[in-house]
Parts: sequence; C-alpha cells; structure tokens
Amino acid sequence: MAKDTGMKKQLEVKQFKLPDTMVIIFIIMIFVALLTYIIPAGTYDTIIDAAGEEVVDPNSFHYISRSPVSILEFFKAPLNGLKKQSSMILSVIVICSCFRVVNDTKALSNFQHRAILLIPVIMTLFGILGSTGTLVNSTVAFIPIGLVIASQLGMDRISAMAIIYLATFAGYGSSFMSVTSVQLAQEIAGVPLLSGAGFRAVVSAIIVLSSIYLYHSLLQQGYER
Repeated sequence: MAKDTGMKKQLEVKQFKLPDTMVIIFIIMIFVALLTYIIPAGTYDTIIDAAGEEVVDPNSFHYISRSPVSILEFFKAPLNGLKKQSSMILSVIVICSCFRVVNDTKALSNFQHRAILLIPVIMTLFGILGSTGTLVNSTVAFIPIGLVIASQLGMDRISAMAIIYLATFAGYGSSFMSVTSVQLAQEIAGVPLLSGAGFRAVVSAIIVLSSIYLYHSLLQQGYER
C-alpha cells in the first residue's frame, strides 16, 4: 500500500502542468518582439489607378530598415491594446457580469428542460448578425450566453462556444453585405457594390440554417441519451 502511494506521488510530480494563461501570453509577446529583430522589414508603394483611386503596386515591394520593438514599446503594448479594444473589453465585462448574476441566482433553473429549445432561436439570431456583418470579432463577448445554456444541459464548454461561434461565422463566411468581406472585395474587383446580394442572401440563409439544424440534431441525440 505504501509502495502504491509512493508511485502515485511520483506520477503526480512528473505530470506536466500548463503554466498560467498570462505566462503563456507573456512568452508569446517576448517571442514576437524578438522576431522584429530577425525578420526583414519591407513595404509596397501605392499608385493612382485609372479610376483615380490609390491602390497598392504589386511590383513595388522593397526592403526597408528594421524598426524593432524597444523595451519601452514592449511594456506599453498591453496598455495600447487595451486602449484600442476598450469597447470590446467593456462589452465582455458587462455581459459576463450580467450572466454571472443570472447563473448564480439560478434564474434559469426552471428552464432546464426547455433550454435545448432556445438554442435554435439564439443561433438564428447570431447567424443573422454574422451574415449582415454586424457581429464578428466581438462575438467573444456573447460566449456567456452559450455557457449559461450549457450549464443547464450539462454540456461541455466547446459545445457552449459552438452555439455562438458556429452560427455567427456560418453567417459571416457566407455574408451577403459585410463591409469587410463583401463590399471591400467588390470595390477592389471593380464591380457594383452589393451586386447579386439577393442570391447571396439565399445562400447565406441555407448555410446558416443547415449549420443550426445539424448542430441541434446532434445535440438533441446526445441529450436524449
């Protein structure tokens, strides 16, 4: 018995444990900062095309002198990032706080057996937001919605994230009017803005609804088991 206890302790000591998330992020920051001293710097020139718009000249690439990150810039980077993304960070804090209150007070405890019926409604809403380009990167702020539903159904966190991410990016990947993925590409290609939007809207709806149906069907089968 004593030998078994000793072997268990040795295995626990040898077991690898990931460092804290902040430590991992700090290591990545150091690695990326060091790359600025190694990777050559380059740039492209811009020209005025026939339409009078400023575009990048694909044949004008040339190397320039490096401007590596200094120690002061390295430590200022997190603050600059927080300042640049302050609106998203505030959204995450507020939404997470609201859903923490809902979860701790068990406000949805009476909704447990019907929570799975709420999933298609939420996924449809986020599919529309993604398809219109309204919601993309800030999707992370709404993950607590999926976590609250997942806690009622006993699902894992990956399934909880899929409720929000799958629908949003299914819509965004087939968007019919997103500024960043559709309108910008049409402007570069020189075609009328939002041309063919009707057809793309139908395709986007099919893709979003198919994703929701498949996810909900798999979830329903697991829930019934």
